[in-house]
Amino acid sequence: MGLRVALRGKRVYFDAMVFIYLVEGFAQLGRALDEIRDSLESGEAEAVTSELTLCETLVRPFAANNAALVTRYRQFIEASGAFALLPATRETYVRASLYRAQFGLKTPDAIHMASAVGAQCQVFLSNDAAIRAPREIRVVPMRGG
Repeated sequence: MGLRVALRGKRVYFDAMVFIYLVEGFAQLGRALDEIRDSLESGEAEAVTSELTLCETLVRPFAANNAALVTRYRQFIEASGAFALLPATRETYVRASLYRAQFGLKTPDAIHMASAVGAQCQVFLSNDAAIRAPREIRVVPMRGG
C-alpha cells in the first residue's frame, strides 16, 4: 500500500522529523515526500502536529543563524493552514509519562505520541519505524504505508 493511500481520509499526526524532510528535502525519501505533499495539497488527510514540532525543527536553523530557514519552517508549520497546531496540555504531559513508562519512549517522542492520541489521530507519520505506540493509533513509516 502506498503512503498516500495510508494517509487518505485519516487524521494524521506529523512527527517533527517529517517537517525537516519536507522543508529541507531528503533525496532518499523523494517519492514518500511527493506523496505526502500531494496528500496535503489535495486535502486528502487531516494534518495535525504539536507546538513541540516548532521547538524541534527550529533548533538547527537558529544555531546556524539561518533566518530564511526559520521563516520557511514557521510559514510551513504555522501559516500555511495545512496543519492543526496543538498546544501541549497538562493531560498531554500525563499521557506522555504513561507512554514513557509503557513503551520506553524518550520525552519528545512521548509528547508527540500523547498529542496524537489526545487529538484522536488514527495515524502517526514518522521516519522512526521502531517507535512504539498504543493500540488506538497506527504508526506509518515514511518509507511506505
